[in-house]
Amino acid sequence: MNRVERVRWNHQHGYNCAQAVACAYSELLDIDESTIYRLIEGFGKGHAVQGTCGAVSGAICVLSALNSDGQVGKANTKLSTYEWVEHYLHDFSLKHGTYVCKELLALRAKKESQHRTCTDVCEAAAELLEKFIKQVNS
Repeated sequence: MNRVERVRWNHQHGYNCAQAVACAYSELLDIDESTIYRLIEGFGKGHAVQGTCGAVSGAICVLSALNSDGQVGKANTKLSTYEWVEHYLHDFSLKHGTYVCKELLALRAKKESQHRTCTDVCEAAAELLEKFIKQVNS
């Protein structure tokens, strides 16, 4: 099972949107899945208030962990991480109309979205994340 398939499986088996995405990348991040699961739990359901989509938040978590040099207090990679996040949000919005949970749900209710379920949105977030991972690693 590749990571995008794992995201779909995770969401269909009780992970919230943020957990579904971030936990699928635990091996790549070299962080145990249980730790990621606990840390990202509150980002599901659009930060519990249908704000930024949980799947998008999970992807941002992964991008941050991949780009950061982890040197506490140095801020060497902070600006480049912000750039990656800005680009990810821009690209996600261009393709899906928004990265806000409430707005994604509204588009779906009006049949103006290609996504039938939140699982579909999780998968879309992971597909875009895969493209960004290739860029970060190159």
